[in-house]
Amino acid sequence: MLTSSSGSPAHWSMHDSEGVSLSATEVADTFDLFARVEGELVNLNRENRKRGLPDVSYQAGLEQLEAEYGFHFDPDKQNELNWHQALKIEKRRSALETLLSLRAYEEEPYTEFRDERGWSSYDQIISGGYGELINALADGLDVRVNTPATQISYGDDGVKVYTTDGGYVYGSAVVVTVPLGVLQEEQKLSFDPKLSKEKMEAVGSLEMGPMIKLTMKFATRFWERGTYCWGMMADERGEWPEYFVTSMEGHTDENIMFAYIAGKYSLALIDTPDSNVQAAALRKLRVIFPGGVDNPVASVVNRWGPGNYSEYFGGAFTYVPVNSSSSHMATLSKPAGGGRVLFAGEATCPLLYGATSWRVVSVFAIQSMMPNNSLLNIGCSSWGDIILM
Repeated sequence: MLTSSSGSPAHWSMHDSEGVSLSATEVADTFDLFARVEGELVNLNRENRKRGLPDVSYQAGLEQLEAEYGFHFDPDKQNELNWHQALKIEKRRSALETLLSLRAYEEEPYTEFRDERGWSSYDQIISGGYGELINALADGLDVRVNTPATQISYGDDGVKVYTTDGGYVYGSAVVVTVPLGVLQEEQKLSFDPKLSKEKMEAVGSLEMGPMIKLTMKFATRFWERGTYCWGMMADERGEWPEYFVTSMEGHTDENIMFAYIAGKYSLALIDTPDSNVQAAALRKLRVIFPGGVDNPVASVVNRWGPGNYSEYFGGAFTYVPVNSSSSHMATLSKPAGGGRVLFAGEATCPLLYGATSWRVVSVFAIQSMMPNNSLLNIGCSSWGDIILM
């Protein structure tokens, strides 16, 4: 089995800000609340279009609902709404609510696309971890790690990718999958000749948001078997909304737990020492498991965003800011240099950006170019002629 589901109702436990477990009915009520707010935002966006009003941010839309339409909900429900928004807006899109385009958000047909294909809405865990995929795909390839690219030079005779060690790699074509944040900073990666004005405008019209992932290994398991995800509300939006474990059947017996934070809350921790990040996560985890959480025996903190600790990627996922459009992602996905410079990655997926699966979907489009001679026309007879980066 390649993957298995986690986060489904049978494997998931939800808690309020004091650590009290919610019943199935109470959990359903929180989802109903969020669905109601989402529905009102959709109606507001459509009404704003009819009135010829400009695009606004997701947060400004919430404020407009209250100010102009008297949309109110029980203040006691704010923690519930915060939890859903932390996951769907801040984590899934790695977006700041004050910057995310309400118009672009309302236009995303994610649910329809997923349901038409019978895709699960639950998280999938790869058996054996991502390393299984990487090792299989890398077999027979010249893989160079810790060798950042600095420039892509392309012309009729092929492509050269220059690296920080002073050397270069030659190929008939290159597939560029670097994050949007790298494309936005020429001092990190430049192109010779420069990319078109249209493509650079697309690059500059999109944004990436911050995210932190904390992975902890514990000496002993303190959670019940059969549960793999714990959600917890908080007074501050985005404060460690979920914790996951990898000790699912067929995966690992190690006592490993991981959690994410994104949005405004992550910015407060993104440029602080690992110990600060871990301490913040443990404080909340110990509310769910009072008296049962020792300090981890090992931990790893990964950061995507601004600051000294994560200065290469610029952010976790792409999102559409106010007055922009997901059509810029379609522009970014177009080949350059007569088809020698190809672009893939979640930032090139106008329909489904912001996750690993969409990165894979974007590469399918590149793969489909081989049979129809688009790549054969520039001398690529196999994937061995193409640089992947």
